[in-house]
Amino acid sequence: MTEEVWKSQLPDYAISIISHFSPNEPGSDWEQAFLERLITGDFGKIHTRAGVQHQASALMFDLSDSKTGRGRILEAISQRFPDQPHFLAQYARFLYDDEVNYSKARQLLEAAISLAPNDSLLYHMMGTSYRRELHDLVYSSTPAQRSADLDNYIKKTVDRAGEYFEKSRKLQRDNEYAYISHVECLIEAIDDVLRLFPKNTPRAQIIQTNHDIRRWLNEINDVLSEAESVFPKPWLKRENEDEARCIGDLPLLVDSRRGDISKVIEICQNLLDVNKQRGKTTLPDVSFLLANSLYTRASSIQKDDIKSQRDFKRSCEILEDLIHEHPGEPRYLTLWFRCARRISQSNRLVIQRLETLYSLTHGLDAAFYLMCMHFIRGLSEGSIEAFREYRKYRDISSKLAETSLAGRLFFREWIGPNNSLIPASLVPRNESTGEFDVSGLYRVEGRIEEIDPPRHGRLSIQRYGEQNIYGQQDIRFSPWRRGHKFYRSNKGDLVTFVVVFTYEEPEAYAVSPQVIDK
Repeated sequence: MTEEVWKSQLPDYAISIISHFSPNEPGSDWEQAFLERLITGDFGKIHTRAGVQHQASALMFDLSDSKTGRGRILEAISQRFPDQPHFLAQYARFLYDDEVNYSKARQLLEAAISLAPNDSLLYHMMGTSYRRELHDLVYSSTPAQRSADLDNYIKKTVDRAGEYFEKSRKLQRDNEYAYISHVECLIEAIDDVLRLFPKNTPRAQIIQTNHDIRRWLNEINDVLSEAESVFPKPWLKRENEDEARCIGDLPLLVDSRRGDISKVIEICQNLLDVNKQRGKTTLPDVSFLLANSLYTRASSIQKDDIKSQRDFKRSCEILEDLIHEHPGEPRYLTLWFRCARRISQSNRLVIQRLETLYSLTHGLDAAFYLMCMHFIRGLSEGSIEAFREYRKYRDISSKLAETSLAGRLFFREWIGPNNSLIPASLVPRNESTGEFDVSGLYRVEGRIEEIDPPRHGRLSIQRYGEQNIYGQQDIRFSPWRRGHKFYRSNKGDLVTFVVVFTYEEPEAYAVSPQVIDK
């Protein structure tokens, strides 16, 4: 039995095992413990650089491409053990995250809460279900298009999310996610209402004229004030703008939402300068916002010029300082990489700087980007040595992903035009087909070397029909996807494809038969 066939049959095997257990027979305690490990690994928790994170078991991770399989297993175990709140909550999470069935998810969570009324996590999950629904509602229409009933429903959704996040905090005051999720939910609601105002509307006018924004800003301030009493980390505030404070400094939020990036940069720099003059500790959140704003302003310029290059370079300098101070924070390195690629078009120079940062952090993202860059260098230079380095960092990235950030194993980066590397967010998914629009991306030539439909296949990378130029470098692909199917009889066929990187390894995507000029 091949691995792919085994994985395709895992739901049936798992459900068969679950059916043999009963909550009403002796030994149900150890049976429940066994099933918890089967579904959620080591009781749902692993230690990462960012702290304790929830983590699916190896079984559920193997089903990461099968929503139906995961749903069947979680439904079966929740029905078999209807008095176990943890199992009900796991199925509810699946329903609101994957199936977008908020009503059924909340029914399960209500049942779970009635069984375990002092469990902070259950209330947080209920709040998250409302936050997910809010996200879907605000992106399915604009405020100006909505009926009064829908507008009121959105406001009630925001309020309900906040109520449950607050209940979660009361039960576990040191759960930082109950504060963060609440604030992020309110920010999304504010962002939505801001779409009603013309781009250059002054911040003070927005706050003065819109009751909902004022109410949500005050609520954000209350949440942050509560956080101050729990966590030793200092929160930034501007003393004379009570109605305009949020996540350190609310004007930063409002101005950034209105597109006044230069104003955000000015405020951030002033805050950092004052803080430095007073000899106080560094402010990493403000520094990161400054670096991100510099990157945003520089990226908005159609053509690179001296000013944009200055912003990219300044952002890189700030981020390198942050990486040295906080080597375990992945978002610093990710943004640094974006800026570094815009400063220098030299793959080798970026690789050298990445290797320096990797030696400091030994982190997943540094290894991941080194894998990407050596792969691109191998393509552009026809270098066997580059592909050797690519395989080294591919193995490191894959190993780190298994133990530290497995939940982030999804399509991350694509090889764009002219061998550039672009973020996946720039390649939108077609809502009707579920596929990505890869037109215009860099296409690589290859040959089908291994094929076992429908899921397993390997391509050798070629250039101009020269099979050995890359040292028999290969890349995986799925023989059956929307738009094309390849069979065993296609072994040896020439194809073209685009490349997408995951933390595990690159994958050939949008594989098409190669057109041979006659």
